[in-house]
Amino acid sequence: MERRRKVLQFVLSALLLCTALSGCAAEAILDEIPREFGLLREPEGEFEGDDVRTVSMEEMLAFPEHGGDGTVEAEAHFLMEEVYLFARSSLSQEEQTWYDDIEKALGSFGEEVQLNQAVLDSFDVSEIDDVVERLFRCVLGDHPEIFYVDGYSCTKYMQGDKAVSVEFSGSYTMDPETALEYKRAIEESAGAILAGIEKDADDYEKVKYVYEFIVCNTDYDLDAPHNQNIYSVFVNHRSVCQGYAKATQYLLNKLGVEGTLVLGTVDTGEGHAWNLVKVEGEYYYVDTTWGDVSYQVEDPAVETGRQDAPEGVGEGAGTEGSLEAQGLGDGMENEPPDPEAAGDADSSGQERDGLTLPEINYDYLNVTTEELLRTHSIGGVVPMPLCTATKANYYVMEGAYFTSYDRDQMAALFEKAAEQGKWDVSVKCSDAECYGEIFQALIEDKDIFDYMGDREGGIAYAQNEKQFSLTFWVTSE
Repeated sequence: MERRRKVLQFVLSALLLCTALSGCAAEAILDEIPREFGLLREPEGEFEGDDVRTVSMEEMLAFPEHGGDGTVEAEAHFLMEEVYLFARSSLSQEEQTWYDDIEKALGSFGEEVQLNQAVLDSFDVSEIDDVVERLFRCVLGDHPEIFYVDGYSCTKYMQGDKAVSVEFSGSYTMDPETALEYKRAIEESAGAILAGIEKDADDYEKVKYVYEFIVCNTDYDLDAPHNQNIYSVFVNHRSVCQGYAKATQYLLNKLGVEGTLVLGTVDTGEGHAWNLVKVEGEYYYVDTTWGDVSYQVEDPAVETGRQDAPEGVGEGAGTEGSLEAQGLGDGMENEPPDPEAAGDADSSGQERDGLTLPEINYDYLNVTTEELLRTHSIGGVVPMPLCTATKANYYVMEGAYFTSYDRDQMAALFEKAAEQGKWDVSVKCSDAECYGEIFQALIEDKDIFDYMGDREGGIAYAQNEKQFSLTFWVTSE
């Protein structure tokens, strides 16, 4: 099955119109002076929709949804109030002024919007194109609800060597009427999702709820329509990393949790997207895409195997057998799972090496910068904070974080899982030494049957040496 790699890059092209200046009146200068155009678009095929067209402010205000009399500000229509403007906060005051202009333009299908001239002289003429590009990225990074934009054009009016005006126009994948229909479908789906969380949930519970919901209800699919935006997750339930990350950001912002989009690469060098979140005042990284086993099923960094119980250990346990680890290798394969190679999966997980894996991988739920950088590299135009807190890490919160092999802690963890009816248990180790100790005890010495030996079938496991984690589950396969 042919695989295609996802590209996360923008292509920038500029066209200089060489129109001569001759006898222009001052008041007519914007109509007749030379103009420089810049066009920024995301890669072809990442969005689907109607033919691109721009809509004037007058047309937008004429829509019934805006009152039809021009009394409602068009720019307020598509923008979400609950967003956290993390990228905007990293900008200078002058940059924030233009950010606000671009934000309003994209939120209202704006075209030929003049960026605030009061701060124009703050930017060197040679830097204006780069500034607008960076601000465009910042706006999209802060606003997951802007799902209908795939680029922009920028017109720079020059008088000699001096820029006297800059106009900005968005490039849209659909008309406003269609976007409104999509918006309603997104809000309806998101509302139903958010209705499932307790009203008094704390930040950790909110992040965990969103992480689990998106992972369990979305399949990784490079061919999914609209796979770079939230519509693909909330309506089609099939997306790629940027869809996962923007949907995570959207839901967390709706719940009052600060979250933003992070762009970068993984250790294969391929583009990727995930989130930065703030939990109880501390920043953490969250990657819902890598939490989804439908994406990670072919990750060579995650090894799988089956362990049969020694003779006489556990009811219905298989005969004594040797450990079989498969899929050895390093790195993260940033490609979609191949259904033909992976086989069919039941509703509880995905298949790999003939084993049905648990549905959720918790290795990327509230992690530090140090943990993230074992497999990811941070890129993008927005500087990210150093995340050092561990209190809200999934394994710490669930009592599954080990600094050494503690049999009492391990027994309590497996007992808790049994009481909750869970068929899988994950543990995380503090470092390589602890990981080696627990791996030796549970797998090589087969202590795992002291904790799961009363369940029928063999015991399968997945190991991630980069994140020092192990997951165990009972299998009859």
